[in-house]
Amino acid sequence: MPSTEPRSTIDREVHALLARKGGPARTVRDSDHLLRDVGFDSLDVAELVTRLELALGVDPFAEGATARDYGEFVAVYRDAVRDRRG
Repeated sequence: MPSTEPRSTIDREVHALLARKGGPARTVRDSDHLLRDVGFDSLDVAELVTRLELALGVDPFAEGATARDYGEFVAVYRDAVRDRRG
């Protein structure tokens, strides 16, 4: 069953991916860029989006959404989950 809390789900998946990559635990700020600041590569972002689609039941990027930083990334998912609920 998809989660109804996008922020906590996204934070959990980001930190799980960071741990699997062997990086240090860190706080991801809303102004952080997933590639440049967090240290993900394009495959990491693709894995994250796939895991979030499974957890949240939406893939806003398949419909053309964009996000410049982590705060926008979270907002895109928040809005997509809200829109899905109607």
